[in-house]
Amino acid sequence: MQRVLILGKDGQVGTELQRSLSALGQVTALGRKQADLTQLG
Repeated sequence: MQRVLILGKDGQVGTELQRSLSALGQVTALGRKQADLTQLG
């Protein structure tokens, strides 16, 4: 079973990736609030 992490789950691409990749295995999708990358570095 594959594990997939998607950043940007609420966008058009993220939504489609969640739907299409769910057949591969476990999909974890995070939105802006769960993975705020603006404060790195």
